Amino acid sequence: MRHLAIASLFLLTACGDPVKVNLPPPPAEWLTCEDAPERPALAPLTPNGGTYNKPEVDARDSAIARYLLALKAAHYDCADKLQRVRGYFGGG
Repeated sequence: MRHLAIASLFLLTACGDPVKVNLPPPPAEWLTCEDAPERPALAPLTPNGGTYNKPEVDARDSAIARYLLALKAAHYDCADKLQRVRGYFGGG
Protein backbone atom coordinates (compact mmCIF):
# COMPACT_ATOMS: atom_id res chain seq x y z
CA MET A 1 0.00 0.00 0.00
CA ARG A 2 2.81 2.38 0.90
CA HIS A 3 4.58 1.73 -2.41
CA LEU A 4 1.37 2.45 -4.29
CA ALA A 5 1.03 5.85 -2.58
CA ILE A 6 4.61 6.81 -3.42
CA ALA A 7 4.26 5.62 -7.03
CA SER A 8 1.00 7.53 -7.50
CA LEU A 9 2.64 10.66 -6.12
CA PHE A 10 5.41 10.45 -8.74
CA LEU A 11 2.93 9.74 -11.51
CA LEU A 12 0.67 12.64 -10.56
CA THR A 13 3.54 15.12 -10.39
CA ALA A 14 4.85 14.05 -13.80
CA CYS A 15 1.58 14.92 -15.53
CA GLY A 16 0.44 18.38 -16.52
CA ASP A 17 2.06 21.64 -17.46
CA PRO A 18 5.18 22.88 -15.67
CA VAL A 19 4.47 25.43 -12.96
CA LYS A 20 6.49 28.65 -12.85
CA VAL A 21 7.60 29.41 -9.32
CA ASN A 22 8.66 32.97 -8.48
CA LEU A 23 11.14 33.97 -5.82
CA PRO A 24 9.62 34.50 -2.41
CA PRO A 25 9.63 38.11 -1.27
CA PRO A 26 12.84 39.38 0.32
CA PRO A 27 13.06 39.48 4.11
CA ALA A 28 10.87 42.19 5.64
CA GLU A 29 13.80 43.84 7.44
CA TRP A 30 15.32 44.64 4.02
CA LEU A 31 12.24 46.65 3.08
CA THR A 32 12.30 49.23 5.86
CA CYS A 33 14.94 51.87 6.39
CA GLU A 34 16.21 53.39 9.59
CA ASP A 35 14.40 56.63 10.40
CA ALA A 36 16.20 59.90 9.86
CA PRO A 37 17.31 61.41 13.16
CA GLU A 38 15.57 64.38 14.71
CA ARG A 39 17.28 67.69 14.10
CA PRO A 40 19.00 68.94 17.23
CA ALA A 41 17.47 71.92 18.97
CA LEU A 42 20.24 74.50 18.86
CA ALA A 43 20.22 77.73 20.80
CA PRO A 44 21.74 80.69 18.99
CA LEU A 45 25.31 81.54 19.91
CA THR A 46 25.71 84.61 22.06
CA PRO A 47 28.67 86.83 21.21
CA ASN A 48 30.90 87.87 24.06
CA GLY A 49 32.70 91.03 23.00
CA GLY A 50 32.94 90.06 19.34
CA THR A 51 33.86 86.42 19.99
CA TYR A 52 31.94 83.35 21.06
CA ASN A 53 32.45 81.29 24.19
CA LYS A 54 34.43 78.15 23.33
CA PRO A 55 32.43 75.75 25.54
CA GLU A 56 29.20 76.96 23.94
CA VAL A 57 30.62 76.57 20.43
CA ASP A 58 32.02 73.12 21.24
CA ALA A 59 28.69 71.92 22.62
CA ARG A 60 26.89 73.20 19.53
CA ASP A 61 29.43 71.67 17.15
CA SER A 62 29.23 68.37 19.00
CA ALA A 63 25.43 68.26 18.64
CA ILE A 64 25.70 69.05 14.93
CA ALA A 65 28.39 66.38 14.42
CA ARG A 66 26.29 63.72 16.21
CA TYR A 67 23.31 64.65 14.03
CA LEU A 68 25.32 64.44 10.81
CA LEU A 69 26.77 61.05 11.77
CA ALA A 70 23.31 59.68 12.60
CA LEU A 71 21.95 61.07 9.32
CA LYS A 72 24.77 59.44 7.35
CA ALA A 73 24.21 56.14 9.19
CA ALA A 74 20.51 56.22 8.25
CA HIS A 75 21.45 56.88 4.62
CA TYR A 76 23.90 53.98 4.47
CA ASP A 77 21.40 51.69 6.21
CA CYS A 78 18.85 52.43 3.47
CA ALA A 79 21.38 52.23 0.63
CA ASP A 80 22.69 48.88 1.91
CA LYS A 81 19.21 47.40 2.14
CA LEU A 82 18.32 48.66 -1.33
CA GLN A 83 21.47 47.03 -2.71
CA ARG A 84 20.53 43.76 -1.01
CA VAL A 85 17.06 43.84 -2.58
CA ARG A 86 18.54 44.58 -6.01
CA GLY A 87 20.96 41.68 -5.63
CA TYR A 88 18.18 39.40 -4.41
CA PHE A 89 16.20 39.97 -7.59
CA GLY A 90 19.31 39.76 -9.78
CA GLY A 91 19.54 43.45 -10.58
CA GLY A 92 23.00 44.16 -9.42
